[in-house]
Amino acid sequence: MIGGSIYLQYLQKLNILYYDFNFDVFYKLLNLNYQFDYRKIKKRILNNINKYIISSCKNIYIDTKDEEEEKTGRENIPLEIKITYSNYHQSSETKIINTSLTSLIITGNNPGSLSIENTNIGTLVVNKYAGNETTIFNLKPKEGINDSRIEIGKSNLSRFEFNNVLFADYSKIHLYHNKFSETTSFISSVFPKKYDDDKFVTSENHYAKKDSVYYLNRYDTFLQIKSALLRSGNIYEMHRFHGIAYETLRKNPEVSKADRIILFLNRCSNNHGLSITKPLLGFGVSSITLYILYLMSIDRIFTGESVDWTLFGYYFRFIDFTHRMDFLVPENHLSFLSFFIDYFSKIILGFFTYQFIAAFRKYGKFR
Repeated sequence: MIGGSIYLQYLQKLNILYYDFNFDVFYKLLNLNYQFDYRKIKKRILNNINKYIISSCKNIYIDTKDEEEEKTGRENIPLEIKITYSNYHQSSETKIINTSLTSLIITGNNPGSLSIENTNIGTLVVNKYAGNETTIFNLKPKEGINDSRIEIGKSNLSRFEFNNVLFADYSKIHLYHNKFSETTSFISSVFPKKYDDDKFVTSENHYAKKDSVYYLNRYDTFLQIKSALLRSGNIYEMHRFHGIAYETLRKNPEVSKADRIILFLNRCSNNHGLSITKPLLGFGVSSITLYILYLMSIDRIFTGESVDWTLFGYYFRFIDFTHRMDFLVPENHLSFLSFFIDYFSKIILGFFTYQFIAAFRKYGKFR
């Protein structure tokens, strides 16, 4: 023990358990006439021992659940744990369950399995880690931590399962230089709605220059998460990462201007296949505007004469981009501007129709 920290190394079996012990009953059994509040004693002990540094231990079991305190309200005791693995043990098992931690740091090559279940963790750091089988189940931030974060870097996430992890509740998600595989899965996890550079960090430090390499790494990270979500069957979140990845690619200065224009048009028209509202709105605004311009080019509107109500019906002929040129007036009455607006409207309306169909089929095209 040094300064409130306990260093534990090369143990075959390690159990860290927090539970209430009724000192009052214990002293009555010893016929001692001395009463004291065991909670104060417990709190004093825990405040003095708030950090466990564990290295090369074989079987680790950590459980800090306190049923009595959950009835009356848990004490907000700061508790930090750092676990370092090595190849010292060829097989091992680590279980962290029912735990509330200020921070948990995991690093090293774990030849065995790691399971983190029903935990509240303020800061979770997984750095230079590789494991045989790793599961994080039912994870959310510890209450009272303003700057909560999940940081996973330079790690092999093969056989890594995120199950019911509340990513959205964390202040920051930090992923960089990780290796995903076909066995990496995200199940029932909740992701944030926004992925700006402050919320979702994909570089090793927060001051990385936003050059082509920065956007390429960010694009690659989003694609890997997208593929893992697709394998897990989470089509909804997969589509979101699909759109985020393309939006990141659009910001890459190394991408050609033509490709950036295509990505920009896809974003505006249907948000990279995610929105059916945008193509519907674009179709409606562009069709009405082009129809009015077409009518003006053939002198059928704004001429001072009474309103021709049949023109409202011809609008539906106009938006049929397979209509004949003489659907409203003979071709010899059409000017160059009329021909141009008619052909241009077919291209624009056909484009928005295609974007609507692409967005409408977003839950079927990846099956």
